[in-house]
Amino acid sequence: MLINNSFKSKIPLESIIFSLKNQTNFSKFNNFDLKILSYSLNSHKSYIEKYSNLSFNEFNNLRKEALTSITHSNIKSKIKKEDNNKVKNEIISKLNRQNILLISFLHMMKDKMEVYAYTSSKPELINDFNFFIKEFEQIIKPL
Repeated sequence: MLINNSFKSKIPLESIIFSLKNQTNFSKFNNFDLKILSYSLNSHKSYIEKYSNLSFNEFNNLRKEALTSITHSNIKSKIKKEDNNKVKNEIISKLNRQNILLISFLHMMKDKMEVYAYTSSKPELINDFNFFIKEFEQIIKPL
């Protein structure tokens, strides 16, 4: 990667992308903390040709590659976050549906047990049912 991690905290990503968008923006970029000075495009070209092992065209291709790399990784990061949120929302939705089904099932079971307990007329079953209802209500109450 062309941008060292130590630079990331010093230069906002938007500023880097803006400076890489075209040759003029690239030559005009400055950062006093990093001792990067702004030049006119012609001065920038002549300094590259004079002091660099690369031609200006090679240097310009590196600029374009850096822009492509940064924007591509930035887009992938956004897509990944969106996909994660979509998956999270789908899981929450499925869990909510399952919880509703489970609570409905528990209520049906409670109703059936009540019918069986009271139609049996057996005090032991009625007491067990009443105990179960108290436990059931304690469990369901927080929901």
